[in-house]
Amino acid sequence: MRRLRLIALGLGLLALTACSHGMQLENGERPVQPITRISFLFTEGQSDIVLNTPEAPAQRDAAPTPAQVPPPAVSPTTAPTAAPSPSQPTQAPTADPTPLPEVDIATITANETARSLVIPASEVDPGLEIIDEESDPSDFLSEELMAQSGLVSFFVSGSTRQPSGGAGTGRPVQLVQRLFVHANAEGASRMFEELVDSAAPTFAIAALGFFRQFYPDLEPGTRTSDQFTLADQNRLIEVRIDPKIEPEERELGPGDPHIYYLILRQGRVSAIFELVYLSVQDPGVVTVLGERLINRIPSNLAESQS
Repeated sequence: MRRLRLIALGLGLLALTACSHGMQLENGERPVQPITRISFLFTEGQSDIVLNTPEAPAQRDAAPTPAQVPPPAVSPTTAPTAAPSPSQPTQAPTADPTPLPEVDIATITANETARSLVIPASEVDPGLEIIDEESDPSDFLSEELMAQSGLVSFFVSGSTRQPSGGAGTGRPVQLVQRLFVHANAEGASRMFEELVDSAAPTFAIAALGFFRQFYPDLEPGTRTSDQFTLADQNRLIEVRIDPKIEPEERELGPGDPHIYYLILRQGRVSAIFELVYLSVQDPGVVTVLGERLINRIPSNLAESQS
């Protein structure tokens, strides 16, 4: 498992880290008041993300104590009616897992298809400046996930602009585009699920950890929607941050910071856009990015069939 590289604002406003499996949060150097739970209104499955708990505590707590372990069967003094060895072959044979294909990271890195899909930051906001770009997926994704999703091309682009005295609160202060091209639609759908269920919550946790440095008593709220038809699969997650401080006393301006995660899968392409604002936005403004991405996908990648 590998950690995602830091993509930080030039202003030092925000730094987000995560990893592709396990999604561990990297703790900052400065201690912050812990967040215990964030509710994400995902459909069909996980609805709560519990933070700051030991890794895999449930497995350890659930392990039976010696008193709970059934005592071993006592061997009879006479010849057993059935020898123990024949009982083993009666168990259903376990099929060997299908081996995953080998991953050629060099080939994925050299494939510029995902790079060609990136929306120029200047088209989103003329004040955004590129601060980091990468086409090597090895620091972002596990090889297992690359193989499971049939990844053939990858690109991440991070851009930021410097806020000026609270002005321009309707403009994004950070945009991160993560784009994935897959060998087939099934692989793209597998990545879409990973982005929805693991990546977006982890990015949100990291972002909230940053904002707590300014607003220790902040109260997060979230809502999600898939009731729009930009692509074959769609999800928009909005994270609202109530600083719990009077607007005139807020360090980052009078608004409530909002973070939006737009996650799409069209044909053999999957993507997650992360936008950070210092105020609430019309979701329609955010989903425009999805429209622009769909328009950039060539027909051989956009088709839904495998």
